[in-house]
Amino acid sequence: GGFTSVSASLDTYYGKLSSSWKLEGGKLTLDVEVPVNTTATIYVPSEELSKVSEGGKPLPDVKEIRVIEAKEGWVVVMVGSGRYRFSR
Repeated sequence: GGFTSVSASLDTYYGKLSSSWKLEGGKLTLDVEVPVNTTATIYVPSEELSKVSEGGKPLPDVKEIRVIEAKEGWVVVMVGSGRYRFSR
């Protein structure tokens, strides 16, 4: 629908939970903040796992991230608390 960026956040009992994305020049950047003592399942829109990175590193090289699956246009990962920047 023409959107090039979106952001949202929620203050939880554990802290701030936030997500934002930006599409610029065909490149997608997805920023996620997960509060302490929690986990999150994140869906990154991508046809291939090899095209997604976090903090400039390929996903399989980031030990804090567990890749759950890559299918039907999504790469699904599980992360613990912290800040993450996914790129595609």
